[in-house]
Amino acid sequence: MNTNDISYKINIQAKRFEDSAELLFKIGINNPQSYFIPAWVLATFSLELHLKSILQFEKGEIIRTHSIKDIFKNLSNESQIIIRENFKNDIKLNPPSNIKDLNSLGGVKISDDFDKIISDISTLFVDFRYIFELENKENSFIFIDNLRRVITDRVSQLNIDKNKNDSL
Repeated sequence: MNTNDISYKINIQAKRFEDSAELLFKIGINNPQSYFIPAWVLATFSLELHLKSILQFEKGEIIRTHSIKDIFKNLSNESQIIIRENFKNDIKLNPPSNIKDLNSLGGVKISDDFDKIISDISTLFVDFRYIFELENKENSFIFIDNLRRVITDRVSQLNIDKNKNDSL
């Protein structure tokens, strides 16, 4: 199996987890607490897999980690620059809907610094599965949708999401 086929298969799995997260978000719209954590776990895992598909495509390798930060820093310099720049533009055009409320309520400041966000959500897939053990701390997971959008755009730019043998 060639690198492009593997990247495509990883991307398909990423898309499946992303779609599953979206279903849970829609189901829980009237009661956000009911499926909030499982939806974020799936959304974060899909983000991880999208990044792994880019890494596989660019370098022909997969690193075995759930650390989004570690996967991101292993991408090509070109992909890192493009994702960073597109992220900055995306949060200007599509700020999370409740960010002003979070900033004003209790003075919580959510950073829009890319490196801080990547660091904050780096292990969210693992952390949220064990949320009952976590201390209540500031976290920038509010930007996951922006990050997902720019990473899936990069997947599309690289044509990872296209395959002639779409028989998965």
